[in-house]
Amino acid sequence: MAKPIVFINCANVSDKYQYMSHLSFSTLFLVLFSITSLSAQSSSSADSLKREILQLRIEVNNTQDNLAQYSKSFKRGILTSAIGYSIVITGGVLLGTERFGDWGQPLIFAGGVVGFTGGIMLYNSNRFLLRAATPPPLPDPRNSSLE
Repeated sequence: MAKPIVFINCANVSDKYQYMSHLSFSTLFLVLFSITSLSAQSSSSADSLKREILQLRIEVNNTQDNLAQYSKSFKRGILTSAIGYSIVITGGVLLGTERFGDWGQPLIFAGGVVGFTGGIMLYNSNRFLLRAATPPPLPDPRNSSLE
């Protein structure tokens, strides 16, 4: 059996190389495009992570400030109430004596007013707790620097 003679067509060979060069160029383009899109996504995720960290930092600072104000106001209210009701007790005790009986009634009224004022101060100290529970608005990312 005779072997067939194979003729190489030069036009077909160059077409194959041209097809392979197009295929390698498009593969290279897809690889570069995917790398650039991944780097853009990682930079946007880094920006969003920085924004979330900034938001948490602002919320923690706001909560700490409000709790410090609550503590001061609460302590003042307790002290004022304690002083006021101590004056009421002193007035009640003095009301039963003969020597200082005239001082009893004014001390009871004055102590009641001071004690009531302390109670109002205690009640108003809770507004700082409510402020600590609500998060503050975030700064505009276009106007602030993300550090």
